[in-house]
This record gives sequence, C-alpha cells and structure tokens, in this order.
Amino acid sequence: MATTKEKMECAEREVIFRRRTYPRLVQKGAMKLEAAQRQIATMEEIAADYRALAEEEPMDLFIETKRTVKLT
Repeated sequence: MATTKEKMECAEREVIFRRRTYPRLVQKGAMKLEAAQRQIATMEEIAADYRALAEEEPMDLFIETKRTVKLT
C-alpha cells in the first residue's frame, strides 16, 4: 500500500504532466479548454490534500543512513 507521501508525490507528478500535456490537447481540439482547466485544478486540489495529510504524519524515528547500515 502506498504511503501518503508517495500518493502526494504521484499527484504532484500528475499535475506537472497535465500542465505540460493538456495545452497540446486543447490546441489539437482533442480537449476543451474548460475541461482541461477543471481537471488540472482538481488534481492540484488532490495534491494539496495529500500534502496536508503528509505534513501531519509523524516522521520515522529511525532512518537508515550509510553510517547506520553496515555495508559489506
């Protein structure tokens, strides 16, 4: 199961993708401008929701680093 942070990152990547892709679809006539704007705005809201949830999650107490993990 994906963590809240992973979901946030995925939604943020999707916003970037939509901002880059939808203008071309509108220009080609494959998508209406209003639909593109609405869908981008919706994904921005989803990303913001997950961002807020991720900020509320407790941080891991133990984080493995090169110093704490013995490399063989």
